[in-house]
Amino acid sequence: MKYCATLLELVCFAVLLVGISQILVAQDETPPQVTDTESPQTDAPDESEMSEPESPDTEEPESSDDQPEISVPPTPVVNIPKITPPEQGYNFPVAIQVLAYNTYSQLAAAQGDANFCFSPQLLAKQLTALRFGANGATAAEVGKVFPFKMPVPQTAEWLRQVDVSSAQIREGAQIPLSGAIPSQFPSTFGHANAVWVPSDHPIVEQYVIGIKTGLATELYASDFKNKRDTTATTVNAWVRDTTGGRFTSIIAEPYDVSLPGDISVVTTGAACTSPQLAAPFNRQLSGTNKFQLASGETIDVPMMRQISSLTGLGMPNLQILAIPCVEENLKLVLLLPATGQLDTLERSMTPTALSQWFSQLQPMVVDVILPKMQLTVGLDLTETLNNLGLQTIATENAELTNMSQAVEKEPLKMSKLLHATQVTLVEQADIPQQQVPQATAMFYVNRPFVFLVWNVQTETPLVIGRITDPQ
Repeated sequence: MKYCATLLELVCFAVLLVGISQILVAQDETPPQVTDTESPQTDAPDESEMSEPESPDTEEPESSDDQPEISVPPTPVVNIPKITPPEQGYNFPVAIQVLAYNTYSQLAAAQGDANFCFSPQLLAKQLTALRFGANGATAAEVGKVFPFKMPVPQTAEWLRQVDVSSAQIREGAQIPLSGAIPSQFPSTFGHANAVWVPSDHPIVEQYVIGIKTGLATELYASDFKNKRDTTATTVNAWVRDTTGGRFTSIIAEPYDVSLPGDISVVTTGAACTSPQLAAPFNRQLSGTNKFQLASGETIDVPMMRQISSLTGLGMPNLQILAIPCVEENLKLVLLLPATGQLDTLERSMTPTALSQWFSQLQPMVVDVILPKMQLTVGLDLTETLNNLGLQTIATENAELTNMSQAVEKEPLKMSKLLHATQVTLVEQADIPQQQVPQATAMFYVNRPFVFLVWNVQTETPLVIGRITDPQ
């Protein structure tokens, strides 16, 4: 019996080793093999060796009949249950993660199969600026949506520390020059926000000083009621100037349709991220490759490729890859579900699950094939936040008395919370051909996926989104 037990243990250990060596290889797929260690750019394989997925720049077959048919049902609109925080709230990392998960859940249900992204870090600042001006039930509601248990000054300090942590460049990192990144923004992540209040309302001085010094949030007097078009144009000019032209507007035209007639307080925020990877994609390895949409249709999209020592995790229905950025605390995290399983992944991305997944990432040499990411998304989150519990702030019952105490005036309320995010990830350099390690795993993003720009030190997402169609 003793020898049988020993033999059984050896068999289990051997099976485990085999599983680890294939940890990121997509299920039911034969990845392209990289055999030339001098250069991963290879000629198209013989027809007998071709299978999905194809490597970049492989020749397309003359007839679609040569391709295996993959039947994928359309992804349904998913209503993901939100996380209800306890009365005492959470610590900072969990509070940001809960805000991210709940907001993502609402957007996933509302956006159908569309691409979208947003910045939980920026949204937390927008909500904290509102919480600083709120009292009573309104303040309590903001505290439920962004459930950090500390008062506003401590919340602002935590948010500031995340900004500082996110900008620390790793020693010896080379940041590629890029004209697409405004000089006033850090290389990987930057954001700006402002609050627009009626010009006929006296604003509490402590509020103005508090949001500017604590949250780097500007406050501007506006006259939407009497000069709607002029004021909306001014707001759009603000977002254009603040982001160096990366956004042309944040209020959609025509203004008389996009803005309510009884408009009061408007909060605007814009986030731009251009992840500068510590191991950048080489422009010389780019090519066109296949991407399967949620509908099952297959399209050709521009893709990038690299072979690098990274960290990843493979599970039956999910692959995860973390790519470090030049900022020492930041990583680009890619979550690639099995075909047709995007909605399952979105249901499971709770803070607890993310923590468990990230703690299991293992070092490996990975052949990465990834679509170029160029995504610009403008969102009006007013209704989204209302669904999450921020209900009185947009009504006549709003208690924004820490913002304005003018009893003779019509009470202030939040009319719009506008939130714009831009994500750009393209090749960063023409890297000279050099010897590369033999890849032990394949991470081929040929179907809808979720991405995060993640601060490892603070355990918080700066940006989160999904791409269902890279075009």
